[in-house]
Amino acid sequence: MFTVIAVVVIAAVLVWFFYFKNKQTIHKAVEAEGEVMGYEEIAQPSLQSLFSSKKEVATNKSYPIIRFRVQGAKMVRFRSQKGFKAPLPYKKGDKVLIEYEAENPLVARIKRNQLVN
Repeated sequence: MFTVIAVVVIAAVLVWFFYFKNKQTIHKAVEAEGEVMGYEEIAQPSLQSLFSSKKEVATNKSYPIIRFRVQGAKMVRFRSQKGFKAPLPYKKGDKVLIEYEAENPLVARIKRNQLVN
């Protein structure tokens, strides 16, 4: 019984850490059109690897690199915090709607995973 409770507590802490702690909050959002410049591929250990004796349990996720122009004509690049497994939703050159923090354009994210026509 103790083991089940311990596993549930550990899982809850991991969910909080990987989802809520890393989620960006944008208070004064400004929308802009961004362009997908490519992807950065990062290997991430899976939850399975925490409970497995296998050392090579990891998944690769691709994180879009986006550039956009802020008010004032400055160009900014950022890596999305949301990674994707294949098939990737965007290709290089796709236009996406992004939102960024008005006072700090480096705090940005893709808005609703939609392409701009």
